[in-house]
Amino acid sequence: MPSSFCYLYHSKHLCLTFKNHGFHHIKTYADADWGNNPIDLRSVSGFTVSINLHFISWQSKKQQIVSHSTTEAKYKSLSNVTKETTWLMNIINKIRLNFSFLNPILFNDNKGAIDLALSDANHSGFKTKHMDIKLHFIQELLKKGMMMLENVPTTSINADFLTKSVGKTILLKSLQFHNLLKKTCALSLCSSQGGCRK
Repeated sequence: MPSSFCYLYHSKHLCLTFKNHGFHHIKTYADADWGNNPIDLRSVSGFTVSINLHFISWQSKKQQIVSHSTTEAKYKSLSNVTKETTWLMNIINKIRLNFSFLNPILFNDNKGAIDLALSDANHSGFKTKHMDIKLHFIQELLKKGMMMLENVPTTSINADFLTKSVGKTILLKSLQFHNLLKKTCALSLCSSQGGCRK
């Protein structure tokens, strides 16, 4: 509880800004470090999920078991965000919103993980069964056209700040990308767009 109040106090000058884009698109960014914990060498997964660049879900979590490679660590994170996105799409479909969504895009910066997801391989070469299950889960969604996967540079992954300590510049860039702005900036944006909705 004290940490929550501390966060609220130090972030009171920030606010979420919502813009009307005229379309609805879910975009996700998944990332992971690799064995950076000096005690147990477990990796940390992080992901963000946004609708029209509006932050709606995120996660920063230590992986349950040690990853044998960067590809495995990143694939676990990709699996986590895929499950989260599937859950969100199911909710959207159940409440029957009066607008349609474009297929979600999963952004990742690890070519090895992306190649595995897009391949037709029945076996990934991973040493454990649960990793093969993660592989087939993502492959199935991609083959059905329910989601799209795209490779982007590491500098474009806006979940990097959820996997390790980062500098102020990277953190602010990630927050601004998800429309978490200073109140003065948000008010200026609203004025330029003809006012804000309450």
